[in-house]
Amino acid sequence: LPLEEIAGEIEKSAGFLKTSLRDIPDRQRSLHAVFDRSWQMLASREQAVFSALSVFQGVCSRRAAQVVSGASLDELMLLGDRSLLEQDHSGRITMHRLVRQYAAEKLSENPMEEKTVRERHSAYYADNMKAWEKDLKCARQAAALKEMDEEVQNCRLAWEWAARSQRLDLLQGAAECLFLYHYWRRRIQEGESCFRVA
Repeated sequence: LPLEEIAGEIEKSAGFLKTSLRDIPDRQRSLHAVFDRSWQMLASREQAVFSALSVFQGVCSRRAAQVVSGASLDELMLLGDRSLLEQDHSGRITMHRLVRQYAAEKLSENPMEEKTVRERHSAYYADNMKAWEKDLKCARQAAALKEMDEEVQNCRLAWEWAARSQRLDLLQGAAECLFLYHYWRRRIQEGESCFRVA
């Protein structure tokens, strides 16, 4: 297959990455099987934290991870020790895209839990945007813009969830901040697309 098609298949499901070789143990025959093995080695509480962390896009702060997933520092460290989470150079938490895809599949198996986690994610970032809104109007503007640069993917995701869920309280709290961010960063088309969703 051409590389573009391989990438497309991986985007659909990590289950595409598998081997037909006969001398490979079952737990290593596919990437999905490797992830399944790691999943089975986690306690149920660790599984819940791991799957909850799949709602983040890009990187997040340790505080965001703990608030949204309910994780303790020890639980985050354990997931890191098992190579399910990574830390970037600034200490922020990230998850490999294929690992995130697997964790998201696990989260989607429990729709009520997924709704709860996405609501916490949206509320967390709506609260942050309220705080950044004040900063964007004062001497802390440059610092707030830089902080938002790192979090904007999660801010947009939180905004989109609030819009789809008709959570007007969260949208109202975040609207001006999101507008100001896109205005000051000259990302008008991206901002317009966020507001069209709402």
